[in-house]
Amino acid sequence: MSIRTYPMPGTLLCGRAALDQLGYELELRSWRRIAVLADPKNFKLLRDKLSRINRPQGTELELIDPIDDERLAEYDALILSGTDRQGHDTSASPIPLVWIPLSASELQRPVDALISVLDRRLIKDPEAVTSFCRRIFTSSLGEESTYPFRLSTPVHFQFSAACTLHQNSLTGEGDILDSLATRMQQDGVSKPLLLSDAGVAAAGLTDRVCAALAETADLELRSDVPPDSDTALVDVLAEFCRESGRDSLIALGGGSVLDTAKGVAMVLSNGGSRLTQLEGSGHLPPLTYPWYALPTTTGTGSECTKAAVVSDATVGRKLLFISPVLQARAAFLDTGMTKTLPPHITAQTGMDAMCHAVEAFTGLGKNPLSDLFAWKAIELLSVHLKQAVLHPDAEEHRSATALASSLAGIAFSNSMVGMVHTVGHSLGAVCHAPHGACMAVLLPRALEFNLELIQKPLGELLIPLKDRPSYEETLVSLRAPGAISILRGINHALKDATDGRHPERLREIVDRDGKSLIRHQDFDRVAETALGDASLVYNPREIRTQDIIAVLEESY
Repeated sequence: MSIRTYPMPGTLLCGRAALDQLGYELELRSWRRIAVLADPKNFKLLRDKLSRINRPQGTELELIDPIDDERLAEYDALILSGTDRQGHDTSASPIPLVWIPLSASELQRPVDALISVLDRRLIKDPEAVTSFCRRIFTSSLGEESTYPFRLSTPVHFQFSAACTLHQNSLTGEGDILDSLATRMQQDGVSKPLLLSDAGVAAAGLTDRVCAALAETADLELRSDVPPDSDTALVDVLAEFCRESGRDSLIALGGGSVLDTAKGVAMVLSNGGSRLTQLEGSGHLPPLTYPWYALPTTTGTGSECTKAAVVSDATVGRKLLFISPVLQARAAFLDTGMTKTLPPHITAQTGMDAMCHAVEAFTGLGKNPLSDLFAWKAIELLSVHLKQAVLHPDAEEHRSATALASSLAGIAFSNSMVGMVHTVGHSLGAVCHAPHGACMAVLLPRALEFNLELIQKPLGELLIPLKDRPSYEETLVSLRAPGAISILRGINHALKDATDGRHPERLREIVDRDGKSLIRHQDFDRVAETALGDASLVYNPREIRTQDIIAVLEESY
């Protein structure tokens, strides 16, 4: 059985300040000696433009023509810009490639670059930019997007999708792990720490990975990751990796395991700092400690996201870390890994992915590429999620929901999320309620809260949630409410499909003894905690304490 690979486009900087943003990237990555492949006249233009930005002191640009791989090895990066010399195989360059097109016509060329810089002072045609975004989507997914409307471009946006996806089906289960072994050999690592949790280990999945990698890697197993990733454990695991000489991480599990791996990689890539010292957004240099993802749920999309959420018990809240460098080197979507998921967990994690995609599409941070990836994720989930719950061994539905989870992860980590996650994160921190269950319940209510400001994008989602005729036959004013009604219907169908274990109300989120995890007396504390959540600023409508409490009451 063949394995399908989805190559991702790297980082795209777009806007009137895109070149200025490149200066920040050069500083972050410590690139000082940079080779340039360009026509001489364009080299002078480029050097003039870059000389005006805030770039690292001592940065050198040198015109290289023709490309000499041996010479290139002396440089930190290669800039390709304003040249028609296409005889060079820049994708095989031994150093990172930065692409800076100087005109709209250059956007017709496919370029395999780590960073692409579309400065709107140089490329003024927005249609050329949106067409390029559609081509990026097509080259990544191997199909054109079905989004039928004109894409809009904000004044500035940054999009990053650097994690290559590999996917197989329920048959031929060993193939995907062979791909993992090959990728690790290519990266020069052979002593990984396999991170997992007790449930995944009990299902036999850790044994399967250990057996598959036994001949190619000196593997160590830790299966003690808790349901909520924890800062103290991250620091302990990082110290364990240092002491035992581990050179990489394999994260086998759901969101908590993957976020724990991100935390360990952050600590080990930053001189052994404690994780709490690294909290924040956009300041992390590229990870030098590689990690690979084997997701066992189809909801978080954490393998592809620029965010990690890790609980800090000492302050009683979840810490947020945001940076493009947090994405896995590669992710391996093996539908065989999700076969043991109970139906209600499949439902809840699937609705988590749905929330990611819907909030990405309707939030303040939306951009052309996040819209295209979110749209595709919603298409897949609306068709396959319920079927994956009802028919867990059906290859088509498991594969589709796994891919949808990753695509939704790409979308929301480039547009951020809003009220659903603002409140959901706090319910998890205060009440220890399962994240996916909270997302499913809160989604319709939060959309109603934002309804007045998201009528157009939410109304468009009638198409992937149902079909194009329904969208066209529905009054404009009723399209957005219609989309919310469909999402409520999905929750209800999932509740029926799981014999009542998928919740439609917050009071239905219970522990193993059937006791509700969320109580009315917790609402004030949940609201207070939510006001400190970073996702708050991306919600289309301003959120106040009383708004959060009202949504909690309506959801209860």
